[in-house]
Amino acid sequence: MSSFPESVDLDRLIPQSDLCDYLHLGLLVVDRDLRVMAWNRWLAERTGLEAQEVIGRRLLEIFPELEDPLRLKYLTGALAGETQVLSPELHPYLVRLPVGPWAGEQAEMRQTARLVPLHEGKDVVGVAVFIEDVTERHLHEQELLTLVKRLEETTRKLAKEEERFRAIFEGTPDALALVSPEGIIELANAGAARLFGKSSGELQGSNLLELATDEHRPLLASALSGAHSQGKGTGPLQARFQTAQGSEVILEVVFQPLSGNGNAGAYLFQGRDITERVRMEAVLRQAEEDFWLSQKAEAVSLLAGGVAHDFNNLLAIILGFADLTLQTMPENDPNRPNLEEIRAAAARASEISGDLLSFTGRRPARRGPVKMAPLLHEALHLIRRSLPAGVELSETVDLSEETIFGDRGQVEQVIVNLCTNAAAALRRQGHGLIEVRAERCTVEQGEDPWQEASPGDYVCVSVSDNAQPLDEEAKQRLFDPYFEPYGKGTGRSLGLAASFGLVRSHGGFLTVSSAPGMSNTIRVFLPLSLDSTQRAAEKYG
Repeated sequence: MSSFPESVDLDRLIPQSDLCDYLHLGLLVVDRDLRVMAWNRWLAERTGLEAQEVIGRRLLEIFPELEDPLRLKYLTGALAGETQVLSPELHPYLVRLPVGPWAGEQAEMRQTARLVPLHEGKDVVGVAVFIEDVTERHLHEQELLTLVKRLEETTRKLAKEEERFRAIFEGTPDALALVSPEGIIELANAGAARLFGKSSGELQGSNLLELATDEHRPLLASALSGAHSQGKGTGPLQARFQTAQGSEVILEVVFQPLSGNGNAGAYLFQGRDITERVRMEAVLRQAEEDFWLSQKAEAVSLLAGGVAHDFNNLLAIILGFADLTLQTMPENDPNRPNLEEIRAAAARASEISGDLLSFTGRRPARRGPVKMAPLLHEALHLIRRSLPAGVELSETVDLSEETIFGDRGQVEQVIVNLCTNAAAALRRQGHGLIEVRAERCTVEQGEDPWQEASPGDYVCVSVSDNAQPLDEEAKQRLFDPYFEPYGKGTGRSLGLAASFGLVRSHGGFLTVSSAPGMSNTIRVFLPLSLDSTQRAAEKYG
């Protein structure tokens, strides 16, 4: 609360003027002509003017600065009967007074002043001016204000640095976390939340080591313990972690000890997702292995072609002499049936060696018009007799005179290979159904996965089975000659690889799909157009 009075009666103030010398503030009284009527000790000490020197003089002579309209208005306002208050925030002082040397560069006194009207009855006859020295308080306030500004600037810098750290911490795609020597997560970024499938809040307080798989948990514990005992970071190591969704991710992990206030004993965990890189490295190794196997297969193919060629020459001799002998042998000769069996076996062996020569590229395919309906009926009749027990074959041939241009033996071999593959898949479960459907269809642009087949009319032959569905990798690599679609040791898909090449050499294509009920379906599309088949024959030989 202010120590200044709101109003004073002149007849009460003047008789007590001696008491005013004991006030810790300045007091002067002026009449309506602004002549000094009272002047206390506080003012005398600060101006060097005793009361008897100033009593009766005009105030403006003592303090010329009061002629300033901005200051003079306070006096005129008080003479008008209204108490006036002067704040140092608006005007540093009412009258210019010196301060002691303790104030440093502050040469003038900062003041708070109150100008109170003096009454005689209802008339205002003068003004009592109370002046309080607030210089020291002002200096302290300035010091405090400077400290506050410094604190605010430091706070802004810290907030900016924290914002920058937060942007880096949260913006990196790697998993970052502050962990204790025991592996307890104290802070985790968005990258860690994304990789582990949990929110940052859920990760906080959990144990990082428990997120690792059982196989790699000891490896992480050893690395963290080594960083703690040696006081330095660890080199990158690979570890597998289990996500909240049950999948596994492979991370390249580094632990780095932190120093500074509040970070003693804390470690920065950095985990980079290398799951895709590891997978691609495995694919590359498999591709290299497949390449060497293909080189080996090519060598075997050349060897088999040479053997088949020589063997075919021997069979030609056997067949020639068998025919000559049969021509001269009587019909009732007891050895004639044996010789006919020898000739039939040799003829069948010649067909097999011919197929082997065609497959190895040593003999051109014999192409011509092939009606698909009779070919399918004959091929499926033979296949049905060779199916394992418990496996049934259903056929639906919705064709009449549809004809393709191709090698009958090769097309028949494709159908046999597809059915054999389905039977092999069903043999593992002991029973099942193979469904073969054939129909005429129209292929639009882009339906061929390899983008080589031309739009037009095709014969579509689909072979379905209700064996265990193939996974995505198996469907992608089903026509790889060295891929085992039903697991390691279950046999490679050589027949499917050969079928793939034969179908494409006829200008067609194959697709693989899975659906409820009949789990796996391979569809063969062979063009009815003679031109497209001939173009494929020229391309693939």
